[in-house]
Amino acid sequence: MPLPKEYKLQELIAKKIREYADEYGLSYSELSQITGIPKSTLTSFMSGAHKGLRIETVAKLANGFDMTLKEFFDDDRFDMIDMEDLLDLRRNIN
Repeated sequence: MPLPKEYKLQELIAKKIREYADEYGLSYSELSQITGIPKSTLTSFMSGAHKGLRIETVAKLANGFDMTLKEFFDDDRFDMIDMEDLLDLRRNIN
């Protein structure tokens, strides 16, 4: 299946969360309990209402899926993200 030229970082992270949640058979409520991330934060992000997650939150999600951040982001699709989104992520870290 051909991939689009670039992804928005938020969309790709949400897609990865959905893929891993499906793989592990987890609902967002269960993922919230495992990670300590409020369900409202997860559902808001997944619906697109909330436009970003802090890297610490993504790390909690990765840990909830029993993986490292490196493993979570180990996907060729992340090589194709919009560079502006990377700058926004960097601003959230600092």
